[in-house]
Amino acid sequence: MDWGWGSFDVWAGVKTRAPKWMGDNHLEWLYRLYCEPWRWRRMLALPKFAIVALLELAGLRRSRS
Repeated sequence: MDWGWGSFDVWAGVKTRAPKWMGDNHLEWLYRLYCEPWRWRRMLALPKFAIVALLELAGLRRSRS
């Protein structure tokens, strides 16, 4: 189980868990996108953020601040 903020919604009974086979294959994020399609735009921004952060850590890009 992912121990992030989404876990509280599951524990509170607000949201359901992904099927076991999806959890076993680390696909709970895909189930979350299926249940909450408005997450697509936010999820698509994550790879760009990760690439920029890694480039800054490697010193190949300067931060904007």
